[in-house]
Amino acid sequence: MSKLMSLIALSFIIIIFGCYNKALIKRAKKENISFKKIPKADRMDLAMEQEFMKTRNIETNIVPREKLWEAQVYQQELLERKHKAAISGITWKERGPNNVGGRTRAILWDKNDPLHKTVFVAGVAGGLWKTSNIYAPIVTWTKVSDQFDNIAICAIAQDPVRPDTIYFGTGEGFFNTDGVQGNGIWKSTDGGSTFSVLSSTVTSNYSTC
Repeated sequence: MSKLMSLIALSFIIIIFGCYNKALIKRAKKENISFKKIPKADRMDLAMEQEFMKTRNIETNIVPREKLWEAQVYQQELLERKHKAAISGITWKERGPNNVGGRTRAILWDKNDPLHKTVFVAGVAGGLWKTSNIYAPIVTWTKVSDQFDNIAICAIAQDPVRPDTIYFGTGEGFFNTDGVQGNGIWKSTDGGSTFSVLSSTVTSNYSTC
């Protein structure tokens, strides 16, 4: 299942990339200008090329994904140590806001609800949210959990044969400045009440949807 989700996600990325570049080429032809004369800030191909050149191994010409992942984890640990050491003797308490879902990238109508009112939404930096009545005049959303190791949820899917089984994938691409890194695929077998991470997906290969 994890391989299937990876293939589906990869297909979407390829389609989006292709459509984006086709749009640029179409615009270039319409304006009678060369594709290469399009502002560099608008060219996704150059962004991807730059990212590859920055992260590749110059000897093998391959991006060492696992090493890159380890470096990112180590960098985050250093930042956390620095922040912990900066202020001592102070206890912080969260004051809000507590109802921010982040950029919404995935929506799922729950097949377990015969009235089709229950909906899950995934926020890129806000976790997984749920409402029991999407058609209410004022829709009320509740967080499924505050305990996920990663809340950069960008994809969600439900098993059509066993609807109590729901998956969500974490992480988005880094072609923009506010991309959020993921950490695996999560699974629920109780209709979305609780989720646990699939241990085989906690690698750099599953850091983006």
